[in-house]
Amino acid sequence: MKNKTPKQLLKDLDSSDLEIRKSAAYNLNATPEVLLKALDDEDGWVRCNAAENRSATPEVLLKALDDKEEMVRRCAARNPNATPELLLKALDDKDTCVRSYASLNPNATTEVLLKALDDEDDDIRMYSAVYNPNATPEFLLKALDDEDYYVRCNAANNPLVKRLKMPLEKWISLIINGCFKGSVKNIPSHVKRNPKYKSAVLLNKLAQ
Repeated sequence: MKNKTPKQLLKDLDSSDLEIRKSAAYNLNATPEVLLKALDDEDGWVRCNAAENRSATPEVLLKALDDKEEMVRRCAARNPNATPELLLKALDDKDTCVRSYASLNPNATTEVLLKALDDEDDDIRMYSAVYNPNATPEFLLKALDDEDYYVRCNAANNPLVKRLKMPLEKWISLIINGCFKGSVKNIPSHVKRNPKYKSAVLLNKLAQ
């Protein structure tokens, strides 16, 4: 029941019925006291529900990020209540998915995204620079210089690329390497008007 009181939810967490405990941990009426207790449950799904609860406070999420099971930490990293400080902690996690959720979290600040851009995992660098809603053209510029081809190509597919002020040679290099394949519309008109543009397109076709 959604209208249960915190006192009732605390009682439910003592139940031997797993589904009752899972439901209590996910209830939006759960207070920090309820969720902290849920995070002590022996079952990972109960703890995961507590970490995913939209009523979870930073205190609750901090505890969840120290959980032994990856799925609980993943739920905490993608919780919309996670603060930038918690996301920085999540980016130190050994689990790639935890770091991925942190890099995609809409609460990520510039500090968080810059840290994610230095991650050893290609996908995490791509998520932070290309798919996080707080990513700016400056982050795309860094992603376009990434050592990984797919990070560069996904950055090129972002419409914000048009706003970048890059040297002509940089645009030409990306075109030759096929980064704008399927996203030609993101190439600024002044680049397309340059005689080097057609040559770059031809060189890209020859390399395929």
